[in-house]
Amino acid sequence: QFITVILAGAPQLASDANFNQSTSVSRVDPDRLPAVIASLYESVGVECVARLEGDFALIIIDRRLTRVMLVTDKFGIWDIYVRETHGGLCFASDLRLLSSEDVRLDGLSVAFYIAQEGFFPAPYTLLEGVRSLGRAAILEVSTSDGVHSEQRRYWRPSSAWSVGAVGDPLWSFPKLLNDTLDVVPGDSTFGLLLSGGVDSSLLAAAASRSGKRFIALTGTVRGYAAGEREVLNARHFAETVGVRHRSIVLDPDSSELPDRWREGAQSWTVGTRASFPLWLEFGRELSGEIGPGFSVVTGQMADTVADNNYTYPSNGYRLRRAFYSPWFFQALPVLRLLTPGPNSTLGRLLSGAVARAAGIRVGEMFRSLLGGMQTRQAWLEGRLFGFGEFPGRSAAAFPMLRPESVDLVADWYSNAFLCPLLEDLDAKNFYARLFEMSLNMVMLHLDARVVFRAASMMGGQAFMPFLTARMVNYFMSLPYSARSLLKPPKWVIAETRRRYLPSVGTTTPPNNDYNDKSVETLLLEGSLGEYFRQILAAPSFPSLGPAAMSLLCEGYLDDQLRRLQRRSEGIDARLIFKLAALETWSRCPGTTHPHTLCGQAT
Repeated sequence: QFITVILAGAPQLASDANFNQSTSVSRVDPDRLPAVIASLYESVGVECVARLEGDFALIIIDRRLTRVMLVTDKFGIWDIYVRETHGGLCFASDLRLLSSEDVRLDGLSVAFYIAQEGFFPAPYTLLEGVRSLGRAAILEVSTSDGVHSEQRRYWRPSSAWSVGAVGDPLWSFPKLLNDTLDVVPGDSTFGLLLSGGVDSSLLAAAASRSGKRFIALTGTVRGYAAGEREVLNARHFAETVGVRHRSIVLDPDSSELPDRWREGAQSWTVGTRASFPLWLEFGRELSGEIGPGFSVVTGQMADTVADNNYTYPSNGYRLRRAFYSPWFFQALPVLRLLTPGPNSTLGRLLSGAVARAAGIRVGEMFRSLLGGMQTRQAWLEGRLFGFGEFPGRSAAAFPMLRPESVDLVADWYSNAFLCPLLEDLDAKNFYARLFEMSLNMVMLHLDARVVFRAASMMGGQAFMPFLTARMVNYFMSLPYSARSLLKPPKWVIAETRRRYLPSVGTTTPPNNDYNDKSVETLLLEGSLGEYFRQILAAPSFPSLGPAAMSLLCEGYLDDQLRRLQRRSEGIDARLIFKLAALETWSRCPGTTHPHTLCGQAT
């Protein structure tokens, strides 16, 4: 009678908070979950939330202590936003509920959003005066004597598993994968998004071997050559292993696209993703095939946990994988002594020679690399601010920002996120810390959050086996021999997949042909482009964010908007999607999600 638990999402419950080989995870009836959490809270306190696995946002109200506790899941799939008021504190899991008539866009956050892949790093948000809790957070709000709040993190990835040298991972990983798939989605038929690549085909093989019933789905946009090849390859793979398969091809000229995209843009966290309408179509297909409450399994985040994202079989990715590796990090002090600065006479001569020999793009990468060798901070900044993600900073990589603004935005992000990470970074914790860096980037530029959002909007639930606390801790515990640069990327996953399917090759499509148009470009040529031309003809967001506009290069933005209106070539399609999402949100907050949590402490 003294404890109230309000829950969004349907997390599972672990036997302990270690999330290692001794931890078991089980499903709990969603109707019973609040009572189970309340009972655990009464037994061990708010730290009981560390045993929850999955996506959720949670409010615990303790009337005995006149205290409210706001909790987010371990990976920031759900978030809670907070705005302080006179004598109180407002909170909601939907940012729009904390907006007001005098709302202003946060300058540095919006500039970062425009320059990067359309995300805001917690605790920063789109709005001035509103912050988010971010991942694995507990905010305790006491109202016994005024309103006082204190926030802390209740979980971090760790090397909690005991994983031996080469050989042992190939025994322990399949068991972990099967245990993970056993938890969700239970015994019901579910959907599995299949590209035919290493990750999704391994999930399909593991689920099939364990007797799971599922429907494989693959989708693309009509005219996207690489995606159309992927659909054919996935269909062939599904036939080979005896799995039902559905393919969905999105028509860029469909009159329904603007409304579907606008559904996603109501949430400022996913509106920048051009693929969102396709994810909604997956949800509609599964809702029709399976019914309400469907589950969908995806292989996303495998690249992030297994090998720091750099897994594509290209020379550029091989170089980045080497640059952001423990041995390269340890070699930085020596490399700094041997490398000229990018602005030194020798540095400029070398950069110019490389540009003349290999082209301007490669020359800018080389110049960025020279800068990245000078300090550990500059080296790590390359993950976000380098040219082609090479170590170092490069103003040339961000034409949408004023040249002087690149340093302002990079300093802002580095001081808040990279410098704390570098304080204890070493070869032993290297992959765990860089994985946390990816989590700070809102689960790798929103791709994962888009999946969860689309499934939820269609009445289902998404599940990512590679984004669970047990799986993350497992990969953080792997010995370096399992990640060595001498081995292929994602070696443990790829080798397990080969053992499961020795006679079936992967079907990851090659790099796009040079004449292939991107998904964003194709959609801009259809009905969605027409809708964007309407809403961006006279955008309103500049009036809400003068501080942000002072950091952006107006000439570049104006040129891009003119190209959009004239249907010219040379459009930065990703930039247009970000501007359209920002404009949609600025004009019309829209309706809230049916599972929104909100409240006020006074």
